[in-house]
Amino acid sequence: MKLFDIKPVAAAAIALLTISTHSAQATTLMEVWREAQNRDPEFIASRYEQMAGEKRRDQGTSLWLPSVSVTALTGSMSYNTSTTGAQFYAPGMGTVNGANFNTSINNGFVNRYTVSASQSIYNRERLSQSRQLNLSADASNLGAQVAQQNLILLVAERYFDVLSAQEAVRLAKKQEEAINNTRQQIEKRYRLGDASQTDLQEAAERLDLVRVRMLDASNNLTVKKLALQDLFGNPVTVDKMKIALKTDRLSIASLDSYLGKLKSQNIQLQMLSVQEKVAREEAEKYGAIACSGKSGERRSRKIWCYCIT
Repeated sequence: MKLFDIKPVAAAAIALLTISTHSAQATTLMEVWREAQNRDPEFIASRYEQMAGEKRRDQGTSLWLPSVSVTALTGSMSYNTSTTGAQFYAPGMGTVNGANFNTSINNGFVNRYTVSASQSIYNRERLSQSRQLNLSADASNLGAQVAQQNLILLVAERYFDVLSAQEAVRLAKKQEEAINNTRQQIEKRYRLGDASQTDLQEAAERLDLVRVRMLDASNNLTVKKLALQDLFGNPVTVDKMKIALKTDRLSIASLDSYLGKLKSQNIQLQMLSVQEKVAREEAEKYGAIACSGKSGERRSRKIWCYCIT
């Protein structure tokens, strides 16, 4: 069994998005993805749940294995009884009154053992339980796939959030440089008497506004990097990526074919189908046929008894 086998399309998409035009020291998307698999709590929990699901599948198989039991008993006892003044009748002896009876067992012992074997031939309840355990394992596999997809989306989202925030900081710096140049030109014109005090104040206000935006963009970039670092474990350096997509080789199928794939490959629909099957098995539990056998020995003083059923 392969745990969390990434689909070829998803692997190709992640590999494509890791292409960068900058130095190899930058953290790639694939590196973040590999590290996130060892750090994301939901993904790790789904991995262990998938392992537990496979154990439940083994339990479903073991329900049909034969069962064997062995029991043994040994003991020793003494037993004494005394009866006086009894009356009894025996053929040829007539009625006897005032008879005395004494019974004594000294150090009597008993040894007994039993070997039992049982094998279910038909048991609808057990069959339903076995199927439910297998369906539970299937549900664990589907849950693992959901966790994998969620982690892929989370890694991509946080990675591109950093890229977007870096681009916002870059644009804010460009705007600051442009507006600062404009303010300097207005200041020179003001010294020459070609601009008013109002023009100078408006230019300064626009520069302050852009600087506030740049500060906000820088803070947002810090937050996005920390979010990505939470998945990666170490400070990350993300460079601008260059992606070359060739759309001329893409083959577009009909809408009905895509809808069919969505219905057949949708994990949520598959999980609902598994839940429906589990409920159906729960409702169909009924009668059973079993075969059992027993072999044993019982031994008392001067008495041996063997029994096979």
